[in-house]
Amino acid sequence: MVDYDGEGLSLPNFAWPRLRDAVANNPELPWDILLAVALLDAHAGEGGVFWEDYTRELLPKPGQLSLPFCLPPELLEQLQDPEIIRGAQQQQARLAEMLPELAQPIEPGICTRMQWAFACVRSRTFRLGPACHAFVPFMDMTNHSLPPVAAFRPHQGAVELLAVVDADEGTEATISYALADGCINQRLMQVYGFVIEGGNPAERLPFGPESDSDAPDRPSSSGDTLSLQRIEYLLGDQVFLEMLSGKHPYLTAAIKSLPLGEGGGGTTLEEDCGLRDAASDQRRAAVLAYRIERKALAKTAHALLKSYIADRGDQRQINS
Repeated sequence: MVDYDGEGLSLPNFAWPRLRDAVANNPELPWDILLAVALLDAHAGEGGVFWEDYTRELLPKPGQLSLPFCLPPELLEQLQDPEIIRGAQQQQARLAEMLPELAQPIEPGICTRMQWAFACVRSRTFRLGPACHAFVPFMDMTNHSLPPVAAFRPHQGAVELLAVVDADEGTEATISYALADGCINQRLMQVYGFVIEGGNPAERLPFGPESDSDAPDRPSSSGDTLSLQRIEYLLGDQVFLEMLSGKHPYLTAAIKSLPLGEGGGGTTLEEDCGLRDAASDQRRAAVLAYRIERKALAKTAHALLKSYIADRGDQRQINS
């Protein structure tokens, strides 16, 4: 556990050599790096039998991790999301710069040991206070759902899992990884390596620059442009041509207000669904799920926008 408001780093009384060396070389390392290095010590048997068994038996294997910064370049590119790709590359560079001795891939196509440990920290630790983060064995296997079945709380030096709804015996005890109103799929993919499939009510189509300076995986996108080809796909050929000819002045003004670029390419929703059905690799399946959810949302927005524009046209004809 790391608690910057209390006693600092709290660990069982064992050697922890990598952690001690890392702190000696850089006393200002952030909490997530400290816990990641401690996890590597535990996996190597330098933190006691319990933590060795925990890291070896209960944590995901390196080849199973689908967080973007754990993906090899060819699979990372298949996310078809420039922002999330840039963020993953920045995170990879950050980890390699901080601890270059741990920056070699475990094997070709598999993440580095530091990326594995950091991914486990990002996706499995609990925030127990304003500046307190901890691994909570077994509870970190709790899955996400909205609404959740349970919630956790620190209590007398331990962490309790409490039911928040009436549940039948045998019901899975899920918690929420997000705020009450949910979390966009891009963020879920970056931090946990999965998306809400079948439609995420919190998801949004990004149509403008945004910045999240507190999250290294989400760099500023102030220089991003939207794909004119993608806009044409969303509107449909007929509406797009009518927009260019000035028949939809509000739509024309809205399009001209957006930062447009060339871009485009990639695969269709139907193609991705077919690829997902045939995917045998867990990481590739997660990448395809991310693409499918984004494109399904775009397709729904397309249909809604077309219906709205058609309705506006009908209203103008009635009024005239």
